[in-house]
Amino acid sequence: MKHQAASARRYGRALLDIALERNTADEWAAQLHAVATALDDEAMARLLGSPIASIDTKIKATTTLAGGLGREVETLIRMLLARKRVTLLPALSEAFADLIREHRRILRAEITTAIPLDEQTRTLLQDRLSHYLGQAVEIEDHVDPEIIGGVVARIGDRLIDGSVAGRLQRMREQIGARAGG
Repeated sequence: MKHQAASARRYGRALLDIALERNTADEWAAQLHAVATALDDEAMARLLGSPIASIDTKIKATTTLAGGLGREVETLIRMLLARKRVTLLPALSEAFADLIREHRRILRAEITTAIPLDEQTRTLLQDRLSHYLGQAVEIEDHVDPEIIGGVVARIGDRLIDGSVAGRLQRMREQIGARAGG
């Protein structure tokens, strides 16, 4: 899996250089994401892995399911199909998006809340994290009722636990430390 991530990052870096030159990074990222999402379809994954189907047939199906592809992204997919590396596409899509964020100096924050965020709260949280970190932040939010309330934010290797469950755990630890010592 590590090898796949390294390969995806190499392809992503080469693609980013071209995308930046042509000012198409966001467009290509959206297309790669659409293709990676299309690969979640079991029938599509079988078709792309089939030794019987032609590359043209696979490209047509991919283009249709992804909602259209630009020439460069289609060429990349054609090359991956020819090299039997099409399974790299989801990792490549993610690596490409990460490289765009790095280039733009945007941090990615994985936010977990007990209930879904409304747009106003999402924007407020994004603004506060950006201010706190001194850098632009892009939020990917998840819902986990187990945290009871509050927010858990993971930014790279940094964890900010403002959840009710986290506070309760810290209180238990403090009480246990006092009682034991």
